[in-house]
Amino acid sequence: MLKNPSLRAFKCPSCGAPLEPEVGTLTMKCSYCGGTVIIPESLRTPAKASGPTMGDVFDFGLRGVDLNKIVGNAMQLPQAISLAQEGRIDEAAAIYSQITGMEHADAVSAVKAMAAGHAVSLTPGSPRTTWGQVSPSLSSSRSVIATPAYASDVQAQKREQSGRGGCGLLTAIIAVVGIVVVGLVAGAVFLFKDGKAPNSIVPLSFANRSLTFGSDGIGAGRFQDPRSIGVDGNGNITVADFEDGRVQTFDSGGKFLSGFSLDAGGKKVYVTSMAVARDGTIYVARNQKIFVYDAAGKELNQIGDNQHRYDSVTTGGDGKLYAIAGSETIVRLKPDGTVDLEIPDTFSTIAGDMDISTHVAADGLGNMFIVGGFHYLVLKYTPEGNYVDQFGGEAKSSATDEPGKFVSPQAIAVDGYGRVYVSDFLSIQVFDANGTYLNRIPMDQGVAFGMAVDDQNRLYVVTNQGHVMRYDVQSPSQQ
Repeated sequence: MLKNPSLRAFKCPSCGAPLEPEVGTLTMKCSYCGGTVIIPESLRTPAKASGPTMGDVFDFGLRGVDLNKIVGNAMQLPQAISLAQEGRIDEAAAIYSQITGMEHADAVSAVKAMAAGHAVSLTPGSPRTTWGQVSPSLSSSRSVIATPAYASDVQAQKREQSGRGGCGLLTAIIAVVGIVVVGLVAGAVFLFKDGKAPNSIVPLSFANRSLTFGSDGIGAGRFQDPRSIGVDGNGNITVADFEDGRVQTFDSGGKFLSGFSLDAGGKKVYVTSMAVARDGTIYVARNQKIFVYDAAGKELNQIGDNQHRYDSVTTGGDGKLYAIAGSETIVRLKPDGTVDLEIPDTFSTIAGDMDISTHVAADGLGNMFIVGGFHYLVLKYTPEGNYVDQFGGEAKSSATDEPGKFVSPQAIAVDGYGRVYVSDFLSIQVFDANGTYLNRIPMDQGVAFGMAVDDQNRLYVVTNQGHVMRYDVQSPSQQ
């Protein structure tokens, strides 16, 4: 919790822009005005305490066994089981291959057996597995769980450690970890044996990360300051850097396909926003206009006039183009760039003060959602431009302590089910179309600066640390 409430938003003292502190740093540069800002002490990451932590003990005791990965894989089994039982064998096999590293043909055989209630392996690349039957008291089905072969290796490791002087604490921890893992896997098989969670059970994995790529740099597949992301109808992913004007496109697996630069004569080109249509057309907001490019980077059109100075652009679920002009005015555009609808001064009208940090998204029906970083609110409008409601509000401490409240809202997106995703400080909060809080997707690789949703309702995120991630999100029937 921050000591000084005035620092909750962490805005630039010079221009008022919202800032996200970098982990472990004392100062940062404001990307809006260029000034150097001292990060408040209350927002700095505390130094790691001296001596081994419990996490260190776990890492040492497990000797390379990735507990988080094993548990995460177990939580993906319900989705694979459900797909296999529906006869969607190839899709189930793809998930199973991702978990285990198994070849597709072998994965097909495995998921068919899994759908029938037989054994599955949860440890990626494990060459040896012993199988244990789930207690009949857990389920009337024939579900079984895997006990990874590294259990015997751990026993040998414990004997070796004991010979060196004893390590009772590590032995106890390893035993507890083994019980927890087996318990979680057995629980997942039992609770989700039909591929769905009971209504009384909170889902253990609302969003599973299925793709991660990208790093810092200037080469292909690397980013310097990525803030915008889009995806076309074929699953190709396009990412735009904010400061150097680079636009890169990747295939659905994260492999670099092509790229182009908006650099003009050595001058900086600031991309304030970027979106991609289903046909691959790229829309870039810069210099208060919207520039239209094909996938190869050829300029097709420019959208803008003296009355509209565009800061942000996105494609809606209805296929139309939506933009922000003059900081807080929503503009809906026809394919030829002419204005179809305008909602002026959104926050000034509803909240009484203007907001200079806004982003817009639209669902398949044309309902519009605009998030304001200075008001910590999301405003909803009908396709006709009528104000409906608002949700959110400023968190008094951290967003994790107050679900549905915001610390520093950034990007916004809407999926095909009408759910609204709002990027906040180190997480993405999820709401239904009426603004009811549903869930949270934690961000462990930076702040989500840009978001997009594809036709399969998968969420794509680009963070300030140069990482692109794709999440497979549960359907409402599985929530």
